[in-house]
Amino acid sequence: RYYRSESYRSYISLEKLFYLLSKLCWTLQIPDAAYIAIITAIISILSAATYYLAFENRLEYLCIAYLSMFCFPYSIMMFINVMRQGIAVFALVLGIMLLDRGKKIPALVVAVLGCMFHYMGFVLLILFLFYYWFNKREVLLWGSVGMCLAGIIVGISGIGKKILSLCPTNAFTVRVLCYLNVEITKVALVKLCFYLVICTVLIFCIVKFNVELTNLYKMMLVIFTITGFGTSCIVVAQRFSISLDVMLPLLFLNQPML
Repeated sequence: RYYRSESYRSYISLEKLFYLLSKLCWTLQIPDAAYIAIITAIISILSAATYYLAFENRLEYLCIAYLSMFCFPYSIMMFINVMRQGIAVFALVLGIMLLDRGKKIPALVVAVLGCMFHYMGFVLLILFLFYYWFNKREVLLWGSVGMCLAGIIVGISGIGKKILSLCPTNAFTVRVLCYLNVEITKVALVKLCFYLVICTVLIFCIVKFNVELTNLYKMMLVIFTITGFGTSCIVVAQRFSISLDVMLPLLFLNQPML
């Protein structure tokens, strides 16, 4: 829909790189199918680089992790319906891999460029930077649980929708507000429960077994926290929660907990 409109008005200003890529494809008169193939190639390259760096010292798990990423229940939705979000999330996780290797500037550059494909990425990045500098372990762990629950309460009570409705009108809020009246289906509830339960179990295991709170775990906490607040708008909550598809294989297979 965005690509066929050939109008900058269809794009949020934060998504500058996504707009420039589309504009280049318009100029070259690239057909729809090829345009989708280009975006798919970008996410494939980012995901391959992310998983390679994550498993470079234990390559025996690389194929299992990459396969499991595509086999998680809602991975298909991640790559087909919200591919741009997938680019943003993979860029953030790739940035974490670079950060863990002491390459702070390249990590930030990769993360910001990826976020310029989907505005949601900047929400994750801002909260992650706070979590990155905040080193009080127990506060981060249980604070994330508390904030997620608070977000769910705000969403269920309807307070969240009222707050969103009061926000100044701009391209960002207009896009979010258009989702406010989307019906909350049983499928949506199953998705949210699936991811939130897994995150809760992981947090419990981190606490019980005194697992090191790595940057990858902090990103999981970020997604967990924001998903709770996203329940004010079910579409946003689902898109945040399915971001865990790209991370769960990494968390399960390449962490000291297991």
